Amino acid sequence: MINLLRSEILRFRSRSLVAAVLVGGSLLIVVGLVIACLLETKPTALDESYARPDLSMCPQDLHPVVPPKGYTSYALDWGYGDFFDGGYYYGGHSEGYHYGCYDEFRSLTIVPSGLLALVYLPLALLGSSVIFVLVGIYFGASLVGADWHHRSMTTLLTWESRRGRVYVARMGTLILGTFLVVLGLEVFGGFGLATAAAFKGTLVGADGLWLRTTIDVAIKVAALSAVTAAITASVAMIFRSTGAALGLLIAYFGYEQLLQAISPTTNFWLLGRSALTFLSPVSTFDAMGLDFSSAVAALSMYTAAFLIVGFLVFDRRDVS
Repeated sequence: MINLLRSEILRFRSRSLVAAVLVGGSLLIVVGLVIACLLETKPTALDESYARPDLSMCPQDLHPVVPPKGYTSYALDWGYGDFFDGGYYYGGHSEGYHYGCYDEFRSLTIVPSGLLALVYLPLALLGSSVIFVLVGIYFGASLVGADWHHRSMTTLLTWESRRGRVYVARMGTLILGTFLVVLGLEVFGGFGLATAAAFKGTLVGADGLWLRTTIDVAIKVAALSAVTAAITASVAMIFRSTGAALGLLIAYFGYEQLLQAISPTTNFWLLGRSALTFLSPVSTFDAMGLDFSSAVAALSMYTAAFLIVGFLVFDRRDVS
């Protein structure tokens, strides 16, 4: 099994698609940061000083509370079981902190806008999540479908005839490899933005809560990319085709959008809505009609189902 894992890791590393994503993604990040540095001007000390007093008054362990159903903003618990729209909650009662202290991205509500600031990193990661998810989709479809297209799967099964081991090694390497590739690009972009912000922007607002929020967002985006890679790889394994995996996924999301347009629903079984909820801040759960646990359950259910079906088909089907 160790030799098989080594072989799969080497196969993943040697794929031109992986190299293209790493090199191309890094170049795009560098070009974007260089353009941002050329267009931005270094903020004055007065600009930065506006944000420091408000941020220094925010407790590091302050978090927003999920409002009850029917409330679209944070809820204030007066201690009597009653909730009032527009209030805030901290330690069981209201506190007189800046309103931005209660936001998941509180630095963004306090740091002056229009600056090249490191605090924008979580939003940049969320904004790029679509690209990273597409990377996961294409990794899953291509890195599995290519073996069927070039008939290298037959050669692999001649060397290792136990299909269960082959399947676990292939899917495990693909899922973990996708996660690490996406996370690596996120880390590279984060360090690049930190360098650019120190040179032509500001580091104001990059406190402990910002760091925890950034790590949380980065891991979620990388995990969702790995999940999409697992699902598309399973479909590619079932149909032995890259095109089938991509086509069926596009058709499903088209069906989901059409279903939402005709008859909107809050059911957690819609894969796209669960993925969006998985990445969304806590304050949006009420508007989404889902919560984080439901989104995780749906994504886990879909991933497990596709992986199991993919293995059952692969284990019993003639590969010649």
